[in-house]
Amino acid sequence: MAGEPQSDCLFCKIADGEVPATIVRETETTLAFRDINPQAPTHVLVIPRVHYPDAASLAAAAPAIAADVLREAGEIAAQEKVDGSGFRIVFNTGSGAACHQEQGAPQPGRDAPGHQQRPAAPAADEDRHTDQEG
Repeated sequence: MAGEPQSDCLFCKIADGEVPATIVRETETTLAFRDINPQAPTHVLVIPRVHYPDAASLAAAAPAIAADVLREAGEIAAQEKVDGSGFRIVFNTGSGAACHQEQGAPQPGRDAPGHQQRPAAPAADEDRHTDQEG
């Protein structure tokens, strides 16, 4: 359910401080931390502090928080110095994407210095982290 912490949600546990994470930035509405299995040299997850099942649900229910997530992704890209060379913001949505929401994950663009083409990660199962990349 949107807005309520979910006991089986890894991101809720990270936001509540129950699971450790390398925090990059935090605001009243968002939390940004490094991915434990990065798919790019810079891979940061930006999540809302309040649980939403996926990015589409977040955008529909709380567009201001969705905007906060996007704004923070841009701020982090600048902080990580990947904004000049280009970066990607990815949102996974739906059970096939195995997401709670990995909102606004800034990653260097394919032509950016230091970007390494990596094989696509296998689909995550629900227990691994019901996350979103965005």
